[in-house]
Amino acid sequence: MRPTFRVQQAQPNAGPPPHLAPPLLRLPISLVLPRRRRRRRRVGRKRRRKEQAEMGHSNVWNSHPKNYGPGSRVCRVCANPHGLIRKYGLMCCRQCFRSNAKDIGFIKYR
Repeated sequence: MRPTFRVQQAQPNAGPPPHLAPPLLRLPISLVLPRRRRRRRRVGRKRRRKEQAEMGHSNVWNSHPKNYGPGSRVCRVCANPHGLIRKYGLMCCRQCFRSNAKDIGFIKYR
């Protein structure tokens, strides 16, 4: 459901109200489907024995958090990390954008 705005009666020669954005900038962020959460492996959560206190390869692998960079961003529709469109805060891969472009409000002129 899209939010509705209550518009006051316009005065003659006043122009559009300043709080209304152009139609391309009023995008529904939900993009038809909610965001999917990526499954993240929990590393180092197992109980360790006293003799296994040394650092092994499996303890270090993927232990650094991915909060920035291309590895931290995924499509909000299908969780695909490739071909991501970040403009206007879409955070949607190009395949999902093409299938949902009319629902978002983008119009192809050519």
